[in-house]
Amino acid sequence: MTDKPKPLDLKGMNIYKKIKVDFGSGKPKIIYDEKEAINEIKQRIKSACEFYLKYRDEPELLTEEHPCYEHDVFDIINECMTLDLSNCETMKKYNEWLFKLAFKDVLENEERDKDDD
Repeated sequence: MTDKPKPLDLKGMNIYKKIKVDFGSGKPKIIYDEKEAINEIKQRIKSACEFYLKYRDEPELLTEEHPCYEHDVFDIINECMTLDLSNCETMKKYNEWLFKLAFKDVLENEERDKDDD
């Protein structure tokens, strides 16, 4: 894979790829390719896994390659009240945050479903 790994992004994803429009019946009918959709979902999950595994225990690397997360990492360090990134509690909080970031689309829906109960 040539792209950098990134968090799972299912929002706005066209689940099914349109492969054919059939006008034979007089009405437009869109036919979808389920195999293509499954492959796209698998690829996105794989990228999210690679993202998490690459940056787990590596906040410096994450902020170097993805500066947009620098503020979030800094907040975690502040919350733990230590600049020592090797501190077990700091790293644990960072890794938990990273996991939630990597799989946010799945976890957000789960949290929303719990709130609806």
